Amino acid sequence: MKRKLSFFLACVVLAAQVGAKEWSKTVIGDDEIGVSLGRLEVELTKAPPDAQMKLLNDPERLRKVLGQMYLARILANEAVDRGLDKDPLLRLRVESYREGLLAKARLRQIRDEPVPDMTKAAQEYYRAHLDEFMSPERVDFSHILVQWKGKGRTREEAMELAGKLLAKVRQGEEISALADKYSDDPSVKKNHGHLGPHTRATLKPAFAKGIFALRKGESGLVESRFGVHVVKVLDKEPARQLSFEEVKEKIVARMEADIRKERVNAYLDRLKKRPLKLNKPVLDEYIREKKAELGWKGEKEDIQNKN
Repeated sequence: MKRKLSFFLACVVLAAQVGAKEWSKTVIGDDEIGVSLGRLEVELTKAPPDAQMKLLNDPERLRKVLGQMYLARILANEAVDRGLDKDPLLRLRVESYREGLLAKARLRQIRDEPVPDMTKAAQEYYRAHLDEFMSPERVDFSHILVQWKGKGRTREEAMELAGKLLAKVRQGEEISALADKYSDDPSVKKNHGHLGPHTRATLKPAFAKGIFALRKGESGLVESRFGVHVVKVLDKEPARQLSFEEVKEKIVARMEADIRKERVNAYLDRLKKRPLKLNKPVLDEYIREKKAELGWKGEKEDIQNKN
């Protein structure tokens, strides 16, 4: 039974992944009620793509979701059999939900209409805003952290140890091996002291100043609020101007997104300008009845709430 179920769920996952279009096919159910592939697609796409993929890769959880959908279908059918679908407010709730989905679909349709080729506009923007497209200076480095706070050392003892370790690094010993043995940085177990490439913006100003003062291949001591660091600069990349080809895709995507957003907003603005008539007597009567239903005690309560 388990083997059959696993095979069945694998087929469901495969069908969803290849974008199957036969939405009426049943994926789970009994002789009377079933959950169609289309209903699974609707339920699945309520979640973001990463969550969808996570569900598709978890057969047990997917089986539970399908089971819940099956139960919902049973309950919905029972509600219809008992005439609950005739309730005026329930029917209006269903209609409201339907209209909301259709309204979103219409806005997506407007948003997704083709946009003109933005390459020329992107080139003009690039030339006028070169400062936006600079790759900042970067430094790739490794370190050994020597702390004194909470380590039973004085600052002077920490500086002395750091000085000895710096001498070893300058004499050619591997900083990674020294970091594994001496560094107080908890991350050393994973990175062996290598902190990777950084820009000035990703480091504390004082620490960045000390790091960027060193040349490629150079070692030195840099202090921070954590302690004193024995630092070796492995590589250094100067700031440079990014070419248009490197940033074209980003600029075009941003421009297209702006056009789509403006298109939707302009369409909504036109709709909002349509003349509306407010049936104030009907609305006022509803407000009075609803406030009474909610426990309203009269005008004095309105005055107290305003104060």
